[in-house]
Amino acid sequence: MHRTATLPQLLFALLLLSPVFAQAQCEGRYVYEIFTDVDEIPNVQYGSAETFEGVSQDLYVDLYLPAGDTLAERPLVVMAHGGFFVTGDKTAADMVEICRGLARRGYACASLQYRLGVGLDELDSIGFSKAVVRGVQDAKGAIRFLRGQHATYGLDTNQVFLGGTSAGGVLSVHYAYLQDTTLLPTWIKTEINALGGLYGNSGPSGHGDGILAAVSYAGAIKALAWMGNEDIPLASTHGTGDPVVPYGYGQVTYVVIPGVLEVPITPMYGSERIHAELDLRGVDNEFWSVDEPIHVPHLDPVTFGLDPVRFPQTVQWTADFLHRQLDCYDPTGLAAPALETLSVHPVPASGTVVLEGLGQGPFSALLYDGQGRLLGARQLIGSDAARWARKGLPSGTYFLDLQGADGRRYRATLQYR
Repeated sequence: MHRTATLPQLLFALLLLSPVFAQAQCEGRYVYEIFTDVDEIPNVQYGSAETFEGVSQDLYVDLYLPAGDTLAERPLVVMAHGGFFVTGDKTAADMVEICRGLARRGYACASLQYRLGVGLDELDSIGFSKAVVRGVQDAKGAIRFLRGQHATYGLDTNQVFLGGTSAGGVLSVHYAYLQDTTLLPTWIKTEINALGGLYGNSGPSGHGDGILAAVSYAGAIKALAWMGNEDIPLASTHGTGDPVVPYGYGQVTYVVIPGVLEVPITPMYGSERIHAELDLRGVDNEFWSVDEPIHVPHLDPVTFGLDPVRFPQTVQWTADFLHRQLDCYDPTGLAAPALETLSVHPVPASGTVVLEGLGQGPFSALLYDGQGRLLGARQLIGSDAARWARKGLPSGTYFLDLQGADGRRYRATLQYR
């Protein structure tokens, strides 16, 4: 199922700063921020491999685990930073804060270091394709290593996910769908074989490297035909006017100085085309299309820092997508723990509804349709804490889930005529 949202739709659908509606069997975990603190374990070596210059490089992940968690096994999310495969680090601000946000929801998260660099004589499609392959190899090595260390870090080896920003998104998409090398043209098969195959030797052997789903923030794939028959669920965000990685089909461009020095590298298929392909296959996917001329939607386009509105939206949206893939997810369950029922009026409503019985604000509020699917969220502050504006919602029944700063949780049923 493909769920697409544009920015105007997300004015009511993803303006969030909070945990989401819990499905019955997960009991609030993986969607609510149920942990206050995160245990951070930096520089865990998962392997080593040769760089593009032929020099051996030790490779590491930083781990983020929910502090005080008593669960023996937790779903693992591996995140890969951006940087056009030539720069960046596992300590990138968005990777750190995404991992912290997921760990507070009960996931284990690893921020991945992978090999960077392209030779000056390979600033073309072949050179960057080789960089993607090295990144895929490193991610596979890290996942194999972490599966082998599942008892040490409390990891569920059956529930592993991979995501990334920009170059990390490209890495994640290729990891998920580039499985059958017989579909590839000779030139890239030759390069992959010369690099040691997709499996690579970046980490230990003997453990699986499969994933349940992938997440891509402004990623792409070299060719749709390379996706083969893979049916791995995918969630993506992408700006419609992305100047670096194409939203649809176009050139990946290395922007050195915007508008002055921009180097076209290779044509690729961006998120819009990938999700259209997944729709044709009937593969579960989520696509957040942001109608702006920006590259990574959750980063400020000027400072490249975390966007104060869209970044927390992205973390919550990611958690909700991952939650739907988990074995504890029940799509028919609408119950969440310790929820206080709110009265609303008018019923049915044609516009804003008044919420009665709320405690002290502010509140994180999330909206779901009658089937329990997340439609969006909002933070209610001050005098707005007792009202919910309709903002274009069609007629129907909806569920509103709120959490106050004091931790109390509430639910209201909204009916719009």
